[in-house]
Amino acid sequence: MAMRRSLATLLTAPVVGVSLLVPPLVGGAAAAPGDDPVLAEAIAFIAASQQEDGGFELGGFAGFETADAVLAIGLGATPGQLDPGAGRARVEAVQTASGRNGFDAVDDEVESPDGVSAGRAAKLAVLVALPFGFDVRAFDPSGDGAPVDLIAAIDVGRSVEGAYGAFSETLYAVLTLSALDLP
Repeated sequence: MAMRRSLATLLTAPVVGVSLLVPPLVGGAAAAPGDDPVLAEAIAFIAASQQEDGGFELGGFAGFETADAVLAIGLGATPGQLDPGAGRARVEAVQTASGRNGFDAVDDEVESPDGVSAGRAAKLAVLVALPFGFDVRAFDPSGDGAPVDLIAAIDVGRSVEGAYGAFSETLYAVLTLSALDLP
């Protein structure tokens, strides 16, 4: 029993300490009444990593972490299936001082002059477009009137061998095409 209590204390102390250091969310809280407090603290930790463009890129290169963070925030602190409307509201509530959120960062990425690679388009389809109810053929999460066809970007990137880039990119492409029942 003493070992179990000691382990619980060791695990609880850092969580409480981090929660005291995490700044409040600028645009509102992603947590809602009835949320699991541990998951709410995890979302606060993610929100504290938000960059000025609204994204969550800490790895040093664009397009790596933001989609994952957006999905985690959207799922919220209530385990279960994502409600697209509630998920969108959660993501939009986590914003910078200038009002930018994760959807804005994702939108900027797909609208870049270089376009979006097949693998990246597939990852955005699986982690952002489909779960949050965005149109994969007219993906415009910021609603700025510049939609991007993620499926066309995926199709263009298919190699003669049937791959869409690296293993993880091909995996996301297969997940996207399978979810949409496309060949």
